[in-house]
Amino acid sequence: MKKILLVFLFIFLTFFDAYSYAHAIQNEISEKVIRLHVVADSDSTLDQELKLKVRDAVLNFMKEKDYENYEIAFSSISSSLNEIKEIAEETLASNNCFDTVKVELGDFYFPKKDYDALSFPAGLYNALRITIGSGKGQNWWCVMFPTLCFSGVSVSTDEASENLKNSLSEDAFSIIANEAEFRFKIVDFFNRH
Repeated sequence: MKKILLVFLFIFLTFFDAYSYAHAIQNEISEKVIRLHVVADSDSTLDQELKLKVRDAVLNFMKEKDYENYEIAFSSISSSLNEIKEIAEETLASNNCFDTVKVELGDFYFPKKDYDALSFPAGLYNALRITIGSGKGQNWWCVMFPTLCFSGVSVSTDEASENLKNSLSEDAFSIIANEAEFRFKIVDFFNRH
């Protein structure tokens, strides 16, 4: 009976350690990354095209800003929410669409996402979310800081990788740089559920 109890205790502690590790790593990554999430009004071809036009307009606006670090990026985005909303609304209006636009900066759930050589596990991330109309259409996302998206094209850059490498622990960076596949799967698994 003691052996069975010890086995269950060992399994429980191993599970608890993996769970704690997964959340600590995901939290560390999410505290150094800001994502962009644009949600279309519907899945119609027109609404999906409008979503991409809003995305491009916002990315063009954001690429004019120079972010040295996460804190500066977060502060700049936070102080630009009204301007970002105006850009989205003007983009829609110039395409004869007058849907409402909701712009938020907060914690949102994202599934696992690959960007060339970098992979981000599922979990909560700080994100700029732009919802067009009812927000019931397919969405688009990328990483705004460090920049992994430019005018609608997601690209991994040496600068973004270097920025992440310098701001994350060696363990966390090795996970998103696809150098630790098993640990990535643990982090992704526990943050998906």
